[in-house]
Amino acid sequence: MLEFIRKHANSTTFKIFLAVLASTFVFCFGIFDIINRWTGRDYIVKIGNVKITPVMFSMEKAKKLNMLRSHEKDVDEKAMTNSILHQIIWENVIDQTSSEFGFIVSEDTIKKYIAGMGLFRDKDGRFSAGMLRNFLHNINISEAMFIEFSGKDIKNALIKAPFKYMSAHKSLDHFIKSSLEKRTVSFVEIDPNSMTVSEKPTQTELEDFYSEHQDLFIVEEIRDFSVVELFEEDISKNITVSEEEIKDFYETSPDREDRTYEEMKEEITAEISQNKLQSEIDDRTRQIEDALMAGENFDEIIKKFNLNVMKINGATALDKGGKSNSVVKSKYREDILTVAFSTEEGSDSSFSEAVNDKGKRLLWLVHVDSVTPKHIANYSDVSEKVTKEWRKNKQHEKAVELAEAFCNSAKEGKSLASIASQNKRKIFSTKPFDRNGNLEQDEKSKKDNNKKDKKPTPQEEKMAGVASEFAEQTFSGNKGSAFYKEMGQSIVVAQVEKIIPAGNVSSEVSARCHVELIRSMSDDLYQQLVGYLSREKYEIKINNEMLEKTGADSSRVDEIF
Repeated sequence: MLEFIRKHANSTTFKIFLAVLASTFVFCFGIFDIINRWTGRDYIVKIGNVKITPVMFSMEKAKKLNMLRSHEKDVDEKAMTNSILHQIIWENVIDQTSSEFGFIVSEDTIKKYIAGMGLFRDKDGRFSAGMLRNFLHNINISEAMFIEFSGKDIKNALIKAPFKYMSAHKSLDHFIKSSLEKRTVSFVEIDPNSMTVSEKPTQTELEDFYSEHQDLFIVEEIRDFSVVELFEEDISKNITVSEEEIKDFYETSPDREDRTYEEMKEEITAEISQNKLQSEIDDRTRQIEDALMAGENFDEIIKKFNLNVMKINGATALDKGGKSNSVVKSKYREDILTVAFSTEEGSDSSFSEAVNDKGKRLLWLVHVDSVTPKHIANYSDVSEKVTKEWRKNKQHEKAVELAEAFCNSAKEGKSLASIASQNKRKIFSTKPFDRNGNLEQDEKSKKDNNKKDKKPTPQEEKMAGVASEFAEQTFSGNKGSAFYKEMGQSIVVAQVEKIIPAGNVSSEVSARCHVELIRSMSDDLYQQLVGYLSREKYEIKINNEMLEKTGADSSRVDEIF
């Protein structure tokens, strides 16, 4: 073929052939690239002139997921996809902004930045390359990636820097005093279970309720399976070690040195026994797994190898939460359920090692007998539950109506205490708390909290919960206004009771508050700048079709902005 090409390379016919071949290649392959560009399929997101292609996104996603997984065992990949997309958009907006501002970050600057991190300095304060390598190994990223991330951090800091030169004038002192105010609230708890429901539902109402609230009638996936156990103790009973085996081992042992046969005999016997035990275990488990794979009768296999079997019926994935009523009663229950719910119906898992409640070492596998998939229960099977849930729903509706009535009465100028009294409801009051919902502590409370194993009383927990839940509304609302929230099983109605002024503020506290105020203002301006740039200056286009293929929730893309 090569010889033919050499002979005819300069001929007109051959040149025409090559031209046709080249045009065919361009048409067949290049046309797809052109079409992708026209239809926007060559990117997932476009920020200004920068396109993030599916390949680039996959690489960035893999890098960030690897970093997360180095710290956390369980990472929800789907939940993280939108967050990663948000971060990629943000980084590219920062990158383009820094370029427009004329910020250039050299490699030397990045190296100095990394070398200046206290994380990589030894006890003498010198930069340690070994500490850096260990850090990168622990978070599972390369040096090149870390340099890239560091460069982005520097650009981010450069854009943010101008906002840090702001100052808070003394005229803002009233904001300082306002931030140090405290509040107390009075509150009423409404338990939906205490509400009276006199109405009797019709059959149509119950059927409609069942159709509209099917999530209440889900039957979780149920699995029946068998746990096969093979005890090391039973296998070791049949293992023997001869004198000849011990002597042979001793003669070839590199560890004997100056030790005599008698000195090493016990140690050698134990090692040979352990080796034989492991060999027998490997052989036995292989035989059992081969028999199962060959489709031999399960019960016959149990008898043939004299295995212990736990029959588990009616297990659900909910049992994995450590519930006391779990159908699996075993020290290694969590592992059993994890394997059982990841093995197909009629199939067997591989052998795993464990220690049972009696401290005995064993090997076990799971044989899944049957699987009943997760489903919505038939109305006829849950008709009584439908009636109960309908009643609970009605009670909840009445509790909400009562809470709204309390709030409307408060708008008319009534105090929550008088409203509660008229409705024969008990009123509670919190201790003073700040804007973050932190309760004020007296000296006795501070001492009690310092004691080991000191648990807060139910009343203290309730007050802390109310202060935390209602802090934002309490500090943004008027003294007479009331509002409600669902907390646990109850609906809580709260009203501002007292506004406690800050009083005299020490110079130390005032200075700290000024710093916090400046930091908050600079962060807010920075967020507004980048938010403005991402919305107005750099047109951001999302290709939903391509985005969905990455596993992201395209319906939540707006949250990114």
